[in-house]
Amino acid sequence: MIDSSPPPKPCRPPLVAPLRRGESSPLLNALAEGRLSILPAASPSGVPNPVPPLPPGSVGGPSGSPPPPGSALSAATEALPAAPAEPAPDDLVPDEADSDEAPPPLEPLPDLPPPPPDEEPVIPSPAPDSIPVEIAADESEGNTDEDQVILRGNARIRSEEREILADQITADTRTTEILAEGDVRVTGDGRRIEGQRARGNLRQRTVNLEGDVTYTSVLQIPNERVGPRDLPITVRAEAIDYNFEQRTGSVRNLETTLQGLRFRGESGVLLPDQRLQIQGAEFSFCPVDERGRYGYRLRAQQVDYNPLEGAVAQRATLYIGNRRIVTLSRYEIERGGEGGSANIPLPRIGSSRLAGSFVSFGFQPTLRRNVIADTRLELATKVGLRVFTTARSVSGGPNPFLRVHLDEEVLGRDPQRLLIDRLPEVGFLLDERSRSRWSRRLRGEVSYGYIRQHNPNRRTGRGLLSLLAQPIPLQDWGGWRLSARPGLNLMQYSSGESYRDLYGEFALARRWAPRRDVRVGITKHLTGGSTPFRFDEALIPTELFGRLRWTAGDWGFGLDSRYDLSRSELFDARFSIGKVIRCVEPRLVFSTRLRQVRLEVNLLGLTDLDDLPPAGTVPPPSVSYPPDQANGCDSCDRTAHLPR
Repeated sequence: MIDSSPPPKPCRPPLVAPLRRGESSPLLNALAEGRLSILPAASPSGVPNPVPPLPPGSVGGPSGSPPPPGSALSAATEALPAAPAEPAPDDLVPDEADSDEAPPPLEPLPDLPPPPPDEEPVIPSPAPDSIPVEIAADESEGNTDEDQVILRGNARIRSEEREILADQITADTRTTEILAEGDVRVTGDGRRIEGQRARGNLRQRTVNLEGDVTYTSVLQIPNERVGPRDLPITVRAEAIDYNFEQRTGSVRNLETTLQGLRFRGESGVLLPDQRLQIQGAEFSFCPVDERGRYGYRLRAQQVDYNPLEGAVAQRATLYIGNRRIVTLSRYEIERGGEGGSANIPLPRIGSSRLAGSFVSFGFQPTLRRNVIADTRLELATKVGLRVFTTARSVSGGPNPFLRVHLDEEVLGRDPQRLLIDRLPEVGFLLDERSRSRWSRRLRGEVSYGYIRQHNPNRRTGRGLLSLLAQPIPLQDWGGWRLSARPGLNLMQYSSGESYRDLYGEFALARRWAPRRDVRVGITKHLTGGSTPFRFDEALIPTELFGRLRWTAGDWGFGLDSRYDLSRSELFDARFSIGKVIRCVEPRLVFSTRLRQVRLEVNLLGLTDLDDLPPAGTVPPPSVSYPPDQANGCDSCDRTAHLPR
């Protein structure tokens, strides 16, 4: 009788194989051959087949052992008739030739069930989340019973497009969990995360790093004038949890500098497209001093940062030194542009020949989601309360707006100073806040409103189409750039009058450092029609203009002038002087045309919008500068508008 019981499983000690440089390891070989791989081994035809084939010529199991019970081969063997037992040595078998009896007829073999037609053998398919893994190290240890491998010395695990490098890596070949220790570097999807210790799961594509963690990535920002440029983004934190599949992560106790804006936060969320959300944030354009203090800073409940648009802070409080100044429900820093609302209600005091002594401050309340109101209130002794507000959407594209101005002081050719009211104006704006591809080429406005002019008193409706192209570079000479800029104004009045103004500007500019630039040029106007308002006329048919910004130590100086070639006289000039004290600059400004003098306080990087260089200034605005060019605010960026 044949013993069909399976042979006993041989006793196999755990595999513990140290690997020295230049030697092979059975465990590494098993991983390479697929026996311990995350993917099952593949048959010669490429179909996964985790069961090794039987050796050629064997009927039973390996080494001639009987087939395993319950297998198809065992069932077929049991269906066959039992073979006769071997005769004993002393048994006598009669010779067939000597026997007169015919041999008994052979019994027919039992009919075996035919195999199902066209049925292929069932081969287990790999798990849907199986992934290939490549490993390398100077030394390794492993245990096949525990499905564990330890890599030491230049340890590396590569899975798909992600790679983990460390001094030591412990990996579970069954769950694909890893523990990396010592100088850990994780790269993939254009991101690099470094730390001292990391836990992760290769199958789930997640990793958690702790201990002086640094997250680095690069975002390419389009620029149609100078070509795309790379913006490096670096976040330092206590710990980072990152999901490479979703490209999101959470950050704890972070610090980062983004386009000159310095952030600290209790926690944060890394979002796709290099966006960042910071909770419990403190931020400023100014660095900390030796005591860890800012010259000024804002603390916000939450800051949403988008490198292509800017930053928005919710419930932000402004501090100058340690003194609390004001709390804002929303604070927004736009990217690019040539000016705009400061959005911080720091008061301005001064005197004007027309308005008298005045005090004013501005603020920017949020009316609803993506709708803000740029507002400035001013109290003047000769005019009374003056109000200027523009409510507008900032969601993208040409944005609708509503504008109401009371007792606005404007420049006119004759008389020199005018007051007007806009009651109100409505339309669409296209500027740096529009956040559309059109705003990269054009600035403009389409509006209709009711205008009232004081002294002489005139009132009528006005439709306006105003377009101004971005500067077109023409020639560069060693840091100087010549550019051209066309513009168009079309106005139609309810009185039946119409006015048109087509103009072109040529400018030569150079920029050395923040608030160190010069720009000179000429503007020519081609006009036609008539207008009831003096301020709508081209003030100077042919105008020369100049602008100079310069700094010497902590002092800053500015000069803007406009010269009327047709009358050969100076039309207007503005002078400014200020001194920087830890990124806070008190500044005195005087205007000859309005006979106005005012004192204002600027926070460098946030409210010094008058110091922004024109769009044609070269080289393009940078996100940071060397300390020796900072001029009183060591390496602080002096533009409230993030570069486009």
